[in-house]
Amino acid sequence: MRLNVKNFGGMKPMRSADLLLPGEAQQATNVRLTAGELRPLNGLLANVTLTAGGTIKSVYRFGQALTSITQYWFQSFTDTDYVKGPVAND
Repeated sequence: MRLNVKNFGGMKPMRSADLLLPGEAQQATNVRLTAGELRPLNGLLANVTLTAGGTIKSVYRFGQALTSITQYWFQSFTDTDYVKGPVAND
């Protein structure tokens, strides 16, 4: 999946999520963070097209155990927290 992060400010693990500026992250996994760049460690696995119509604030992939990594993406135009629930076979 490709995300476009304008003005990437780097990883700030000690800063509260409420105090992060646009372009900053508390956690960055499987990426290279060098010279102000945000690059994947091993290249892109898939391209996923999300619905247009506004600025997407939150993205979550449901069903990580599924074989197709391009299916079941949720997106929100507001700041949304997604949490996995204790559902059997989820």
